Amino acid sequence: MSGEVRMIVRNIRQFKADMARADSVRRKAGETAVKVEGYRLMLLMRKELREGKAGTTTLAPLSNIARYGRRNPQPLAPLARNAVRYSSFKQGRTLKASVGFLGVRSSWSWVRLAEKLQAGFTASVDEPIRPGAGITIREYLGRRGAGIGKRSSLRRFFFLRKATRALKTPARPVIEPFWRAHEREAERNIVANFNRKLAGERI
Repeated sequence: MSGEVRMIVRNIRQFKADMARADSVRRKAGETAVKVEGYRLMLLMRKELREGKAGTTTLAPLSNIARYGRRNPQPLAPLARNAVRYSSFKQGRTLKASVGFLGVRSSWSWVRLAEKLQAGFTASVDEPIRPGAGITIREYLGRRGAGIGKRSSLRRFFFLRKATRALKTPARPVIEPFWRAHEREAERNIVANFNRKLAGERI
């Protein structure tokens, strides 16, 4: 579950019993209830990432190097807009909703990046900054550092010592802590949405 949260309706005992004997109206209400909650969770995940957290877990902060030039200093904030998505689908008679890092159109590169950042990684500073590039990470950082004002306290972080061989990006798990914090609330909301829909409310 590194890339998405899946809400399986049949895991909610009473809801399962209701849906098992549901007519088309009740089944449609149940599907709507799941979709509405899935969309809410997508917005909530985006909000939390912009705030630098996942559920009740505060994500490891950016390094001084990574923070430089960022509008939002929170580590995974760009993923909120570019990678967090919501989708729903049927499997047999069960409707499932997925929320998380889902590929949509051109977002697959963001999805791969999100999964990599969740796990954490170590990069050699003497390797190319990206495949095929003619500049190493060490050289790239040095060039960036040269453009920072000499009075800036950040400048020193960009000139790596000769003994520095790698830069480590810590793991920043998102999906598991997010779902751990919101699972029970999501299940309650699905049931509440279902009942409201049957009562004729617009949800």
